[in-house]
Amino acid sequence: MSARATFFRWLASFLGFPLGSLLAVTLAGSITDPLRGALAGLLAGSVIGLAQWLALRPAGLSLLWVGATASAVALGSAIAAAITGAGTSGGALVLSGLITGALVGAAQALVVGGGVRVVAVWTALVAVAWGLGWFVTANVIVDADRGYVTFGASGAVLATVLTGLFVRRLVVRAASGDGRRSAVAPAPAPAATEDGVV
Repeated sequence: MSARATFFRWLASFLGFPLGSLLAVTLAGSITDPLRGALAGLLAGSVIGLAQWLALRPAGLSLLWVGATASAVALGSAIAAAITGAGTSGGALVLSGLITGALVGAAQALVVGGGVRVVAVWTALVAVAWGLGWFVTANVIVDADRGYVTFGASGAVLATVLTGLFVRRLVVRAASGDGRRSAVAPAPAPAATEDGVV
C-alpha cells in the first residue's frame, strides 16, 4: 500500500472518534467517575480501534490492534477521570487526552512490535495528537459538560492528520516485522558439514 493510500485510508478513520463517543455516551452515559470512564472508554476505544484497523488492514495489521486500542482507551479514561475528577474544563480535557493518548500510542506500537524507538515516537505522537484533539474540541463544542469520552469530529480530524504523518512508517514495520526474525518463522538451522556444524 502506497504512502498516499495509507494516509487517505487512515484519514477516513477519524469517524471512529465521534461515532465511538456517541455510542459511549448513549450506552454508558457521561463520564462522572473512573468506572464510568473505563466503560465509556472500552466502548469508544473499540469503535476507534476498529475504524483504524479497517484503514490499515491492507498493510497486514493484526486484529489485536482493536483490543489494544479499546483496552488503552478504557484504562486511560479511568485514570484521567480519577486525576481530573472527571472535569470538563479545557485543561482537564487536554490532560485527559494526553494521558489516554499516551496509553493508546504505547499499546498500538507494542502490537506492531516496532522496537523501543517506534514505541516512544508513536506514544508521544498519539499523546500530543489526542491532547490537541481535546484542545480544539473544547474550543468548538458547547456541550463539553456532557462528559464525552473522546473529542469530537473537529479534534478527530486534527489528531488523525497528525498521526497520519507517521502511520505509514508504523505499519510498514508491522508488515516487515521491523527487520527482526518472526516468532512464527524461525531462522533456518546452520548448514551441517562432515566435520560438524558450520
